[in-house]
Amino acid sequence: QPAVQFEAISPAEQRAVSHCAGIQILLPSGVKVTRRYFPDLPIHVIGNAVEIPDWQADLGREKDRYRLVCVGTVNPNKNQKLAVEAFASLADSFPDWDVELWGKADERYTHPIREYIKKQGLTERVFLKGLTKDVEKDIYKRADLFVIPSKREGFPLSLTEAMAAGFPAIGLRTCPGVNELIRDEETGFLVDETVSAMADAMARLMADRGLRIRMGTAGREAVKIYEADKIWDQWETLLAKTAAESRKE
Repeated sequence: QPAVQFEAISPAEQRAVSHCAGIQILLPSGVKVTRRYFPDLPIHVIGNAVEIPDWQADLGREKDRYRLVCVGTVNPNKNQKLAVEAFASLADSFPDWDVELWGKADERYTHPIREYIKKQGLTERVFLKGLTKDVEKDIYKRADLFVIPSKREGFPLSLTEAMAAGFPAIGLRTCPGVNELIRDEETGFLVDETVSAMADAMARLMADRGLRIRMGTAGREAVKIYEADKIWDQWETLLAKTAAESRKE
């Protein structure tokens, strides 16, 4: 993801890459930045492979508890505190909803979050769940809504997994990667990085089962362009073409 990674590229790395036959990036939004760094290289856009599960989230099922989930290392860039604060402003209005934060925790970041959860009286509603070896069973087969409040991403695996399973998603409109995978008002919502904006989007989806189903289904269809077989075919085509052109030189 050029917008995230190329800021840190060294002159030596830039010189080395400039001798390559081409450069692959994950999303179309990165083309402009890539051309600034590598004006003479062919640019190939190939996303990450996404496994589409053979099941889809049953968002129409009545449940005693509904779950809003975040998946990813709990740290300042992943920005889970924003989601927790937004939910806290809604908790009284949605007493049958809980929040689960999944992922390895940066304790310096999570300590104030834990204290905030206690202060808000939400220790039985907001959970830092840590790691799991069974993402499908423990997270996606129990969830109802996916939130990714990250500030910067490349091609976020957790988001594509959630969309492939049929969940609507909420992310930041300023976050690279996220703002290209989520189609605002179609597969979820892109919001400003404020508690009120995040809370408004959460509330719309938490209050409307039909909207969750429609957006979740649309998201599942949207990420099918990244199905594994399609991505591997793109790579095979690119590698064969590059090899053939090399033999001509």
